Amino acid sequence: MEEILKALLKELQELKKELGFLQNAFSNSKEAEEILSVEQAAELLHLSKSAIYNLIAPRTHSEEGNTLPFHKKGHKTIYFLKSEVIAWVRQKPE
Repeated sequence: MEEILKALLKELQELKKELGFLQNAFSNSKEAEEILSVEQAAELLHLSKSAIYNLIAPRTHSEEGNTLPFHKKGHKTIYFLKSEVIAWVRQKPE
């Protein structure tokens, strides 16, 4: 019984190390970036919410590349990664 407990404790310690590694990897990944709502993106860009929706609406072929990058969760929730919004502003032709 004692050997089983020791083996379980060792396995638990290894899992704890792995979890720590994964937490560090996650905190340095893209998912850890600041997430913006439509309202926050509008505020950042000094635009109205309707202007934001217009920037993410389906575009004609000639306007591809001008669409503000966004992400969807489910059918309705739209969010933005702050770094992508800033990069979009920097590369957008004037």
